[in-house]
Amino acid sequence: MVFEVGIGTSQDWDPKKAAENAIKEALEKLNNTPKFVLLFTSIHYRKKGLKKILSTIYEHVEKDVPLIGGTVAGFISPKGVQVIGVGILAVYSDGKVSAFVENGTKSNPKKVGKKLGKKIAGFYSQQKNKLALCLISGPCEPTIMMNATLNRIFQKIPTKVFWKIRDFLFEISLKFLGYGTAREQDLFEEMDKFTKDTLIVGGSTIDDVKVLKNFQFYGKNIRENSIVSIVCDLAERVSLAQKSQLSETDQSLKVRVGAKRFCIDLINGKPAVQEYLNSFGLIGDYRTRHVKENLKTTLYYPLGRRVEKDLVDAFAIGLFTGNSIMSERKISETDLKVFYTSSKQILESFDSCIQEIKKTPRDFAFVCQGFHAIGILGRKINLLKKQLDEQFDNNYFLIFDIGEYKKELNKKTFLTNYGVSAISISRR
Repeated sequence: MVFEVGIGTSQDWDPKKAAENAIKEALEKLNNTPKFVLLFTSIHYRKKGLKKILSTIYEHVEKDVPLIGGTVAGFISPKGVQVIGVGILAVYSDGKVSAFVENGTKSNPKKVGKKLGKKIAGFYSQQKNKLALCLISGPCEPTIMMNATLNRIFQKIPTKVFWKIRDFLFEISLKFLGYGTAREQDLFEEMDKFTKDTLIVGGSTIDDVKVLKNFQFYGKNIRENSIVSIVCDLAERVSLAQKSQLSETDQSLKVRVGAKRFCIDLINGKPAVQEYLNSFGLIGDYRTRHVKENLKTTLYYPLGRRVEKDLVDAFAIGLFTGNSIMSERKISETDLKVFYTSSKQILESFDSCIQEIKKTPRDFAFVCQGFHAIGILGRKINLLKKQLDEQFDNNYFLIFDIGEYKKELNKKTFLTNYGVSAISISRR
């Protein structure tokens, strides 16, 4: 069996030139016609530019070649670290390949998970490995909840009345506006019922860390609030690994949750926002700042619970609305710990993950790394590339996303919101 990957990248600001350069470079590295294409871009091209990128790619590959992808906060290829540009993977495999898409990940994730799960279950694998690469729309801060005047009004409304108004606006935002928290856990909970025989790896799409809008790609189409997936039938050896990049503090919190478990209303029996600010010595104007400003501090201190030695079910503090804190992920428990992340933690867990999937230098590695690493590592970000160079001999590609997930055979999909998920595929 043959498995080949051609990687092409470009930082050209012009979308057509960027796509032209990247797809040509990727195809030149293949000995065969690609079976499918993966596309990752920065959000700065905007929708008009992204359409040009997709149409340009299909000037160089046949129209029936499936393509999936999405916007990311950056990526690492053998050529370097990029936070702006286009990254293309042209992939050939002797096995079968199918692409799938489902819409409505925020409005009805369980329905989407069931539909996609059935499609993947219907993909009959003749080889030893059935692998699905999935990319899901990540969180988009709900603009309806970000209005400063509205938030000042919220703070004066009786608490229980505010909770009801907040829950109503939250539902409207998810169902009709397409903005709000990502709902991967609900989607995978349903999808896992149909994919016991499938290996899954992937990440959630994001913009340039403003958390306002992100896109998914399917063929020539640009999607929002969707999940796109490539399913492959592989005879090659496949290795998966996943690590959280968090350490536990001694601080514990008892929370009351609302809005379908996506908001914290009370911390230790007190209004959530003020108690959170007091806990970390933060000043009051954090209430009115956008999530991008908040993340400069709160990004370092997510809340969550440890599930296994190397895995933490964690979530970032998102938006302050009224006296509640909106999470970017579903809050699974009410007894939480405060965690922290650091350069040391990121580099050590990344190295551990890479070592776990490495079998030979000829393997190809695909890595989903949380975007938090960009801000926390700063110039040290090149150390991630150095580790990949040393282990995979220029046969790798890494994306910076906003949620990393992995599923092994007969197990449930696990989402790390501050971590790394990786897969290696043997090349014969």
